[in-house]
Amino acid sequence: SSGMLSRLGFAIATLSNADIIIADEVLAVGDAKFRKKCQDRMKKMRENGAAILFVSHSPQQVQTVCQRALWL
Repeated sequence: SSGMLSRLGFAIATLSNADIIIADEVLAVGDAKFRKKCQDRMKKMRENGAAILFVSHSPQQVQTVCQRALWL
């Protein structure tokens, strides 16, 4: 399913110590537990100096995940 592919992709992408992570609608799939886990992981990565490009249609998720945002 697309949800499982998104979970697998996010898990693989966040295993490395990348300087930049691009998360395109990763929180649009899955349940609340998965979204919380992703948000916590992105916060930890940001605290460790990674830049995260987070793409979402949800203003609430952007406010939760991002320190700064660009509205296009």
